[in-house]
Amino acid sequence: MYKILIPSDKKTAIRGYWIDDKRIYADNLLAIYRPIITKKQLSYLCLHYKQKAIFYSQGAIGYIYNENGTIDTLSHFKGYYFDHVKPSIVKSLIKEYGGLTIYRVKNGYNVKVYYND
Repeated sequence: MYKILIPSDKKTAIRGYWIDDKRIYADNLLAIYRPIITKKQLSYLCLHYKQKAIFYSQGAIGYIYNENGTIDTLSHFKGYYFDHVKPSIVKSLIKEYGGLTIYRVKNGYNVKVYYND
C-alpha cells in the first residue's frame, strides 16, 4: 500500500518540512492510501495541488515525484518519538536529512525521515 502525502489548507495532524535553496518550507498534510500509484496520478496531484513535487512512501522507502516526471527514491528510513518537538530538533533534522514528516499522536509526536546516504 502506498501512502501519499498531499497538502491541506487546514491544520492537520501531519506536518511536512523540507529545505530548498537554504529556505525551510512547511505544509499541513493529509495522507491518502492507494494499492497502486502511477506517474499519471502523481502528475495530476502535482498539478491539482500546485506542487513542484509529491512525497509518497511504501514501507521504509520514500519517493519524491517531481513535476518534470522524475522520481527520487529515498532508500533509508529513521523514526523518532518525542513528547514535545522543539524547533531546534526540527531544524537539526532538516539540516541533516533535508526534510521530515511529523505526525501528532495521542501522547506526543512521531517523526519520520526518509533519506539517502
